[in-house]
Parts: sequence; C-alpha cells; structure tokens
Amino acid sequence: MPYRLVELADRLKEMDISDAPYLDQHQMRSVVNRAYYAAYITARDFCEAKGFQGSGSSHQRVIEALKGKPQWRATANRLQQMKELRHQADYDWQNPMRLRDAQSAMKTSQKVIEALQ
Repeated sequence: MPYRLVELADRLKEMDISDAPYLDQHQMRSVVNRAYYAAYITARDFCEAKGFQGSGSSHQRVIEALKGKPQWRATANRLQQMKELRHQADYDWQNPMRLRDAQSAMKTSQKVIEALQ
C-alpha cells in the first residue's frame, strides 16, 4: 500500500500545471503529504512487526521507536524531517512549497521505505 502513495505523489509532482498555476501549491503540498504518509505507514508497520515501542503521539511514537535502535536512527531522523515538512505543507500556508520540497520529500520517502524493507 505505501508504494501506491509514492506512485500517487510522483504522479502529482509530474502534473502539467501550466494552465492553472494556482494549483501549484496544492500539488506540491499533496506530493509532500503523500510521500510522508508512504514512509510513515511503512515505518509504523515495520515497528509493529519488530515489536519496537516508542512514546508520544502515534507519529512521534514511530519515530522514537526507530531512534531507540542505533541502526535505525538515520531512518528515524529522515522520517522526522519529513514529518516537519509535511506539517508545513498541511498547515503553514504562509510559506510556499517549492518543487525542490516535493522532490526532496519523494527522495527521502523512498530512502525510508527502502531502508525498512
């Protein structure tokens, strides 16, 4: 299932928005959101399968569970960065998203998913 979210994010990133530039922000924000959730769901399922435990909200709990294992700290840090960017994409409309934000989210999501599979 997470790969479908990555595929959707990739398709959103490639949409032709030349006729409707106002969609650009919605598109970039959707890419960041879907890329994050693909990585988050993969990480959540990985932690559940391994019996890893963390504290905090459901999203932070997954990140903390990964941080608790030295071999997964880099992956946890990537997921934390993605969470922060996703929060900005979803809630901070004062700061515009850029194509490089969407591209970074896609690349980081793929790294997280590959590391956990």
